[in-house]
Amino acid sequence: MAYRLYLNDILSIKYYDEFQHLPAKTRNRVKRLYDKVTPLRFKIFGKVKDSFKIEDIDALLCSYKDKQSFLNELKKHNISYLSEQEKLSSTLTLTYHNNKQTKEAPIIFDNLLLFEQAISFRNAKKNKNSNNKILTENSDKLNFYIKFMKSLVLNKTTKYFILNPKSISYLTYEERLYLESDVLNDIYKDDKLNRQGLRSLLFEYDRYYNLYIKNSNLNISTLDIERELNRVDKNINTFFRSNYRNLRKMVEWQEHYKEVLLNHIDDDNLDNKQKEIIKLQIKKIDMVHEYINDKKDPDEYLFIDEEEIYSIYNDSNEITSFQNEQLQYLYNTGGIEEVMNLMDLDQILSIDNDAKKIGIVKQKNINKNYKL
Repeated sequence: MAYRLYLNDILSIKYYDEFQHLPAKTRNRVKRLYDKVTPLRFKIFGKVKDSFKIEDIDALLCSYKDKQSFLNELKKHNISYLSEQEKLSSTLTLTYHNNKQTKEAPIIFDNLLLFEQAISFRNAKKNKNSNNKILTENSDKLNFYIKFMKSLVLNKTTKYFILNPKSISYLTYEERLYLESDVLNDIYKDDKLNRQGLRSLLFEYDRYYNLYIKNSNLNISTLDIERELNRVDKNINTFFRSNYRNLRKMVEWQEHYKEVLLNHIDDDNLDNKQKEIIKLQIKKIDMVHEYINDKKDPDEYLFIDEEEIYSIYNDSNEITSFQNEQLQYLYNTGGIEEVMNLMDLDQILSIDNDAKKIGIVKQKNINKNYKL
């Protein structure tokens, strides 16, 4: 699929695309009514192009912090082929064609995981004799990201966001649709299953993992279950490693997931505990982003269920004093919400008694059998 990048808005791009598909005589008659729209050009493997694969786009954009930093760099180079309006534009739009229609695709900045894997994928395709897998197997970032995606379904708080968003009562109809993605769904051909989507794979992983834990606790043989668990785990890894589009789509999904959570962080229809859990979900997403961008090591609580971490007291009057002076000051100023907004989780958990008083319980021997 071909992608193009423009310094223009999607409506102008669609309008001009429609103009280009008009008969030649009609185009000559109405061309004054249309502003010319020109895609950006870049040199890829020694050739100047204006149409790209999605991995080419990500290999270019994902290393920039944001849109403005990219535009600042772009305007240092030759863009004389653009209109004066486009040269001054701060609008950046990525498009592709599907069913003869021009559609907009999300642009992703500040993501070194995609930047790394886009380059790996592109180079592997260029070097057809390469023995390397399409997505590098020795990537700590990719290994970590796959581990995080599997952890979402093992946590009762987060699993239904990816397995069945329709079951989350506080989400709107539009938000539930927003959490859908074609790579989550199974693909059928002639009424037969052709390929499992990630949702089915994660559903299986959750099922076999829980059976493994249950049988282990009952001292029942787990050999057959481990065999199935390893099979599904291998299929999940293949899903992410064999197709760059799959990885990219799930990064897009993660952004949608965060947006949906942000919509409810101050939802009056939710109680304080639900809001605090949503804040932790957002914090975990941010922690993943920080790790894959080499900014911070992952917190040990990243893969623990939110409801296992949070146990908010119903009566905040029970809380009187704390050993941590910063925590005490913030609590006196704005209560639990102020503490959670301005202190890192590891700071709160540094003193066990404080963590328990504020309603965050540091679990002992959490997930000792955890095998992500």
